[in-house]
Amino acid sequence: MTDKLGWVLVRADGARKGLAPRFSFSRGEQGTASAVTAPSLLAAAALLAAAALLAAAALLGTACEGRRSNGGEPMARVARAVSSDPSPVSLLAPCVTRTATTEWWASFGYDSAASQPVVVAAGASNGFTPAPADMGQPTRFDPGPHPHAFSVKFNGQSLKWTLGTRSVTATSSSPVCAAMGSATAPVLGQFAIYAQNDVRLDRVTVMGGDVGVAGAGLMTDGRDEVTLEPDGRVDPTRGVFGHTVDLRARAVMGAVHTDRLDNQGGSTVSVGPFPAKMPAIPALDPIVPGTSAVTVDRGATRTLAAGAWAAVQVTGTLTLSGGTYQIASLDIWNGGRVEAAAGTRLRIKGHLYLGPGARLRTNPVGSARDLLVEVAGSDGAMAVMTDSDTEIHALVSAPTGQVLLHPRTNFRGAIVAREVRLDADARVVFESGFPLPLKDCVAALQLGADQLTPGHDAQDLPHTIASTACFTPDASSCETSFIALANFDRRTAAKRLLGGTFTPAQYLAIARDRSRKLLRAEKDPTWAPAFCAGDADGDLVPNDRDACPGTPPLTATDDRGCTDPTLPRAPDPTKTQRNLANAGFLLATGCDGAPEPTPPNVLDVCLDRPNLRFLFTVTKDPRQPARCMTWYQMNSSVIEQFEPREKFHALLGFEKGQAVSETATTLTLPLPLTCTPGVESPGDGRSWPCDEVNGDPFNVLISARTVNGNGLQSPWGPARQFPFHLCR
Repeated sequence: MTDKLGWVLVRADGARKGLAPRFSFSRGEQGTASAVTAPSLLAAAALLAAAALLAAAALLGTACEGRRSNGGEPMARVARAVSSDPSPVSLLAPCVTRTATTEWWASFGYDSAASQPVVVAAGASNGFTPAPADMGQPTRFDPGPHPHAFSVKFNGQSLKWTLGTRSVTATSSSPVCAAMGSATAPVLGQFAIYAQNDVRLDRVTVMGGDVGVAGAGLMTDGRDEVTLEPDGRVDPTRGVFGHTVDLRARAVMGAVHTDRLDNQGGSTVSVGPFPAKMPAIPALDPIVPGTSAVTVDRGATRTLAAGAWAAVQVTGTLTLSGGTYQIASLDIWNGGRVEAAAGTRLRIKGHLYLGPGARLRTNPVGSARDLLVEVAGSDGAMAVMTDSDTEIHALVSAPTGQVLLHPRTNFRGAIVAREVRLDADARVVFESGFPLPLKDCVAALQLGADQLTPGHDAQDLPHTIASTACFTPDASSCETSFIALANFDRRTAAKRLLGGTFTPAQYLAIARDRSRKLLRAEKDPTWAPAFCAGDADGDLVPNDRDACPGTPPLTATDDRGCTDPTLPRAPDPTKTQRNLANAGFLLATGCDGAPEPTPPNVLDVCLDRPNLRFLFTVTKDPRQPARCMTWYQMNSSVIEQFEPREKFHALLGFEKGQAVSETATTLTLPLPLTCTPGVESPGDGRSWPCDEVNGDPFNVLISARTVNGNGLQSPWGPARQFPFHLCR
């Protein structure tokens, strides 16, 4: 017996230019799927899509510009000016939650009208009365409203927070806080602590974020998913999520979402059901450390550039200059300090350890999201451990390992891990939170019809696209507008290239111009604030330095805003259009906002012998918009009695309306044969499968997945085996 493995890509509906149904075969070697690539119409994916188009057509020899995020999407970060003037920051009226006879929690918030972060150190200009002045309040105030920025435990007496010349006061008679976060559909970004298996909290304090466990019954010792020991405190304005929850004497939780609560003398604000679906624990990409070790001795300082390194051991001070680091392990010994000077992704293959008094943090004016720490560790073993009196200011992800914070660890940010343990007097203050997965964040950008200006498409509103910062979530709204406008222009140029109204040279001119200006803004901290003050003609040159105002849309300019008539060298336009047409690239405006497709089931495979074709019946995805193009990619294995030892690859594209039949829930798609059964010899490797039409018995093992016109793929559906049979 031998398997013949092949791929079939069958399009069910939607218009398509320049690609007739065809086969492509490779004799004697395994075929691989050639996915039809659709340039995404979402703001920050434009450069990637357009570059893919040209690269696939073998048209460009230049490298893509700009940096990329960990998800592979284009990312540009503008340099952010930081202000120390708190006058644009308004303080919001606090609310309170009572947790004991003489214990309340006050929730404070703010609204910043500044276009950049405002940094005010804890003290006389940012502090509480009565003392202590520092009660965990933020020292960095980001643009926009932040209604529940932090919480403070107090005794119900007057508690006043002062920032600059403004102040607000909480008392036991302040309004009662409503529950925060989502109870029925929680998202990863709302959790301060989130684990796959279990969370065990000793006499700890968790402020500002939810605590939760994704799984149920995964602990081999049978313990509850969430345990809070006596006198522990989880912010009562937030939620606790666990299939089972163990609440000990005098411990405090807010809204508890569980299938079983074992309350041994603690207090809760409310108790409700455990959600049917919890967020997935983010997976880690492989980590490949380098071979050069790094050691920073006591009293020494060193700055380390991004790259791959072996074990890193620090007793002195190590500054990470920014970017992505892949290292074997990180040990910060007694009193050592590691600080990220700029946005940093620190990827650790082994373990992370902080000794007594050690520090791992972003720079003093940064947010936790500026330092993402990913630790692989050994599956189920200790990945992150701190000793006493340590400090971490970061987002820490250890999805396959344990995180253990020993007494008096001060953690600001958020934790995701397989298991989390916090010892007595550890303190976790939620900040930033893990961003949404890219597809969820992008989905949040879509507008309903009632939110659109008549006659406009949501994707033609670049400022709306920019309003949710999927790619730089800590940037201000005007900064994200700058980034999104650049990507929007590059996307529009790509659309015009495909539509034949832009030459390759015109496309390259816009792509390079917008990329150059993003880099300019990244290096010049005055550029983005100036852009925020005004850019009337939309050329990404701020008004106060635009020597040539009134530039027409989609025009390349120099940094003074004047038209640059020079076009870069580019391929021949006719050849470009021919190659793109032959490649069959798609523009799928009808798929904007479409969800990820659901896995299809293959219901039947049969031979329509009179018409020399196979027919595949698959389930339709009811969630895709009516105008969204849908493809079905099929992975098949043919098992037969003979051994022709042939392997092949097939790619099919169908125009709209070429489905053989359709019901409300199914589609039947044709796969024509390209052989003459009575003439060809078995096993010639030129068809799927053709020699069996002569009567050779075989079975087909096949599974499918759905791909929509914006490139979103479903998981593979279940593989099913079908015996050879003729269609009825």
